[in-house]
Amino acid sequence: MIDNSELNELYQSIIIEHSKRPRNFGHIECSYHTIGKNPSCGDEVNLYIKTDDNKSRIEDIKFNGEGCALSIASASLMTQLVKGKTLIDSKDIINSFINFIVNNETLDEKYKLLHIFDGVKNFPLRVKCVLLSWRALEKFNSQIKCNQKCNQV
Repeated sequence: MIDNSELNELYQSIIIEHSKRPRNFGHIECSYHTIGKNPSCGDEVNLYIKTDDNKSRIEDIKFNGEGCALSIASASLMTQLVKGKTLIDSKDIINSFINFIVNNETLDEKYKLLHIFDGVKNFPLRVKCVLLSWRALEKFNSQIKCNQKCNQV
């Protein structure tokens, strides 16, 4: 069985790996572009989201921007989780993660990798870093009804 110190070490190594080699980092020709900014620390994330023709599925998603290791790692993991998912499923993932971080709710076992951010709950200023990309995607999901190509939401 893994003890807490070994678990914390594993979690830290995953965060460092995703912050140094983020998945889905870059830019794509997209259907939608949304920006998340954290004015308290200067972190900023741009999400580029390509949906299917029915606007019901995230076909591709990339991000870029500048931020701390937590912010970049969180965006990297988020894009991995929502790529290929329906908008309904992505909304459920977003809500589950935000409730896990903000309201200390239980996180579904299928998202267990996101437990690496559990310790952030004790540091309110760092919560904003972890949730930056998630809030940007949440904003996109709430404004998807728009029809313009690569519309900024």
